[in-house]
Amino acid sequence: MEAWYDERDRRALDERTTVERRIGHRLPVEGIDVRWVVQDQRRGRGLGRYGRVVDVSVSGAAVHSPSGMSLTEQSLARLRYGSGESRVRVRRITTTSQPDVVCLGVEFVDLDDELRERIYDLLATR
Repeated sequence: MEAWYDERDRRALDERTTVERRIGHRLPVEGIDVRWVVQDQRRGRGLGRYGRVVDVSVSGAAVHSPSGMSLTEQSLARLRYGSGESRVRVRRITTTSQPDVVCLGVEFVDLDDELRERIYDLLATR
């Protein structure tokens, strides 16, 4: 029985390690300071943990944040920028060269106008 692909196709498939699903290209930014809103389990109120956006695209961003937050991949979270609050979904969490900082890859779910304008202004100047 013949295989539906030849050896070159198999090698090409094996060499691919990730599938790019991002809409648009990520661009590095000087840093947009944001504040994570995470629930304090004991008090039931939102506490802020600072983060810094280090690259952006039209559909998401990478945010350097303190390690130890109660976020996991697929978590819905809220980010504050200025006076607004946006909703994001955590898609990826990776370590950084700093032991107390992680990089969270987030997908924008509902962007506040203020953050959207800031990101689009940055993208438009590149």
